[in-house]
Amino acid sequence: MLIDTKRMWKAIVIGDAFISPDTMEAALRESDLKVQYIKKLFWGSRDKNIYTKMQQRVERYGPEAEPWAEGLEDVIEDADLIFHCYAPLCKEILEKGKELKVILTCRSGTEQIDMDYCTKRHIQVETVVRNKTAVAEFVVGQMIALTRNIAVSDRKMKGGTWTKNYENDIFRRSIADQTVGIIGMGNISRELLKLLKVFGCQILVCSSHMEEGKDGCITYTKSMEQVFREADIITLQLRECEKTRNIIDRELLSLMKPSAYLINTARAGILDYDALYERLAEKKIAGAALDVFPEEPFLEKRFFRLDSVLLTPHVAGDTLDAIANAPYALMKKLKEEGKIE
Repeated sequence: MLIDTKRMWKAIVIGDAFISPDTMEAALRESDLKVQYIKKLFWGSRDKNIYTKMQQRVERYGPEAEPWAEGLEDVIEDADLIFHCYAPLCKEILEKGKELKVILTCRSGTEQIDMDYCTKRHIQVETVVRNKTAVAEFVVGQMIALTRNIAVSDRKMKGGTWTKNYENDIFRRSIADQTVGIIGMGNISRELLKLLKVFGCQILVCSSHMEEGKDGCITYTKSMEQVFREADIITLQLRECEKTRNIIDRELLSLMKPSAYLINTARAGILDYDALYERLAEKKIAGAALDVFPEEPFLEKRFFRLDSVLLTPHVAGDTLDAIANAPYALMKKLKEEGKIE
């Protein structure tokens, strides 16, 4: 659906701790859209740790999980466009926007928006994948750092220990000699496929939305069990929703080979962390790399004591260009898709 460039839009921009309302305003004014006015609001805490917890609650439980941006109820009645990121837009506040026609969202997910209501009201919602390349690159980095002991070697040397012997020595191989399993086929997974093809490895992709079959080095399957049985490295790329919550459970983890590794840069809620810890502590799998956690900051020291685990503080998509430039990336995407003419 085209966004009318002849219309004088009455816009609301809702910034947050990571993307300022000033950046959103600038991206909107530099686009081909004409604006009658822009009203700027802020959602959440300016403390990024507190904000992240609010963001996670919205992702997990929907737009009712957190209050909407302060002052939104005072300006939404006449507005016809909202430009935001994680700021929740529940049915109650959307009903007050009688003239609302377009919602521009600086991320790929829409958990923060009552999409059923938007569909019913014919409110156009546009999104952008802001960090797919950053996350895909990070996952490849995790694979190499984990399987080749780069991180644990660094920790041991800085602790005064010189050693070339590690728990996974009998499994140590290059990525080219391994099968990489990808659970979920979204934008990040597609970027990941481009990078992995360069390594010359075999790739197993599990997606319920794609036809099963083989395409060169890639095998597509609908069976997660197959991926967990056959893959040497498994990366999770699923969104968290009611259907996927704790989908990577004890039963699936028990199918992994003793030489296999698990990587999670997606969402903590899709994985049973207690079951994963048991597999790691009992040396039933070779290792894991985790960037997302049930509670953040993550302070479970039982994981800290395992050399087979690579932990990072939810930074897979956190590059200077990925987040701060998301408003510009969205406007560029709309231009390229012909939705702004």
